[in-house]
Amino acid sequence: MSNWNQYVVTDKGRTLLAETGIKDNALTFLSLKTSSHVYTKDQLAGLTSLGDVQGTFPFTAKETVNNTSVKLECIVSNKDVATAYTWNTIGIYAADSTGAETLYAVSTAIDPVQMKPIKDGNLNQFTLTIYLQVGNAEKVDIQVQMDAYVSLQVFEAFQTTVTKQLATMEQDIYNKLYPVGRTILDFGDTDPNDQFPWMTWVKVGEGSALITAGDTYKVGVLVGANSKTIPLKAMPVHTHEATTDNQGSHTHNGSTNWAGDHRHRFWLDGRWQSTHDDNGESLNDVNHGGHGLEPCWTSTNGGHSHSVTITAAGGHTHTVTVKNAGGGEAFDVMQQSIPVWVWKRTA
Repeated sequence: MSNWNQYVVTDKGRTLLAETGIKDNALTFLSLKTSSHVYTKDQLAGLTSLGDVQGTFPFTAKETVNNTSVKLECIVSNKDVATAYTWNTIGIYAADSTGAETLYAVSTAIDPVQMKPIKDGNLNQFTLTIYLQVGNAEKVDIQVQMDAYVSLQVFEAFQTTVTKQLATMEQDIYNKLYPVGRTILDFGDTDPNDQFPWMTWVKVGEGSALITAGDTYKVGVLVGANSKTIPLKAMPVHTHEATTDNQGSHTHNGSTNWAGDHRHRFWLDGRWQSTHDDNGESLNDVNHGGHGLEPCWTSTNGGHSHSVTITAAGGHTHTVTVKNAGGGEAFDVMQQSIPVWVWKRTA
């Protein structure tokens, strides 16, 4: 912020004031001009215009305070400055009776302002409030209030600070809403890593349903499956068809001891040798009664018993074929579901 010397009303300005007066805003103030020219105090009253004018700024507000006072407002900036200059002098211009510009009052800087192009990084802006109080043409009091200006660098630094503070506040709010471990269910395609770049989010639980955690099911531990195979103990009671191959065909061999083979002898004339052995053989083969016939024999008598021994031949094996039942494939046990994205904050 610069300091300025007391305004000096020029000779032309006093003449203009004497001709029109300030009552009811009869004196028309046109603009404020800045100059880089350096003037001495003795030169000011005789000036009719400023040299080295760098900028012209219209008054943004004009207000008649009373019969002898007027309030003017003007904003001076470097937004249209093409080449840097030193702001040394201010001139207030009013219109004469023909409407021509007249340099009414002048002030010089105690601490000149360096006005640089805005492209060089500085935005200089001043708001001047000028109070003119006139008793007569010889007694004019001019008071100026000049607001401090803010450079672009200062403004940008302030903006950066505010932006950081707002970003910090935003992060604090969302960190409380979404602490590490918090999950988001989302039907859309918004990636929370883009929405909250200071956080880390990962997708979890694809194909899994949510159940409440507790002593049995620990939080964050995957349990269950979408498909299952049936264990043996869970299979229902059932039967299987089976067939065997032909392995039982066999025979047995047996033999008996020789017992019971015998015969009987008899004579046709009815005379029988009484003396004979158990097999019917004659013990004393003598013709009786002069007969010389051969004896006759009977068929064998089978009235007897035998013991039979059969050799072992029944030892054998069978191959049993049981038909398969079932394919052993897992089956779907998923309940009807609505898929959503599940995002979990990890950092």
